[in-house]
Amino acid sequence: MKVEPRGIDAFVRSPPERIAAVLIYGPDAGLVQERLAALARTAGVDPADPFGAVELSGAALRADPARLADEVLALSLGGGRRVVLVRDAGEESVAALSGLLEVVGERPAGLALLAAGDLPARSGLRRLAEGAGRAAALPCYVDDSGGIERLAAEMLRADGVAFDREALGEISARLGGDRALARREIEKLALYVGAGNRVDGDAVKSVLGDVAEASLDDAVFATADGDYPALAAALRRVRSDGTGAVPVLRAAQRQFHRLYAFVSEVESGVSPAQAVERARPPVFFRQRDRIRDQISRWNSNAIANALQKLTEAEFHAKSGTADDWQVCERALFVIAQAARSLRR
Repeated sequence: MKVEPRGIDAFVRSPPERIAAVLIYGPDAGLVQERLAALARTAGVDPADPFGAVELSGAALRADPARLADEVLALSLGGGRRVVLVRDAGEESVAALSGLLEVVGERPAGLALLAAGDLPARSGLRRLAEGAGRAAALPCYVDDSGGIERLAAEMLRADGVAFDREALGEISARLGGDRALARREIEKLALYVGAGNRVDGDAVKSVLGDVAEASLDDAVFATADGDYPALAAALRRVRSDGTGAVPVLRAAQRQFHRLYAFVSEVESGVSPAQAVERARPPVFFRQRDRIRDQISRWNSNAIANALQKLTEAEFHAKSGTADDWQVCERALFVIAQAARSLRR
């Protein structure tokens, strides 16, 4: 069964009893986990309770595909419907899901919830779930502005915070499409405003800032730091915000041009702290320590090489002869690798 986007909310609130397995997949990892948790709660299970649901890994299903059917068809010790969570499902889970659907027939069964990343239309796991009568495939794509507005309205209302359409529009404009990140930011906003009060544009600006811009800064700084995990996470957020590859490359160029100016001063005898202190425009106070660390690590030759790579990457990204994001990510990770080498 393929769940269409317009029917997702209704499905999550009340999945058909005949459904024994739900594949929840898509590029928005936060939304995937949110819907997995919501479906578990609908079935009467707290997903955070270690005794509330059985958890299996994709690796466990690869080693023992029959385990999924065994767990879904077992009796629930606490009464109610048995829920089995697989938070890292992939193509290795095809055999396990196929085995479950073969043996479940018309028998009463628990509920298997399989969370996966972005699956192409040709994915065996996705095609199996979409075509089965007792399974469902539920896509989780990056929220549009309307989705973020609905989320904000729901969360603010639950916390007793008043709002109007203008405030919701401002919230949506400042948050990207990453559902988990948006939820954290809206929680902060509700706490800042307080129950019984009304959120306005000034409060939104004070608390939320511009998450898309922050994600871009995170990507650029992680590149210069040589921090692979932070870079990968920041790039996922930037892409979910709808930012293109070329703006990312240009932001990195601006950062390395500025870093080159700092390093040139240091190489002429100025200390990193002095270079940062007299910078115009001033360095944002929360970034000063990281900038000083980068100045101490990088040298002018290495920065020149990084800038050349960024310029070449922008040319190839704009040429249309290659995937622009693939070009961008390759360039940033190569530069991050150079930063790690300089650190050593």
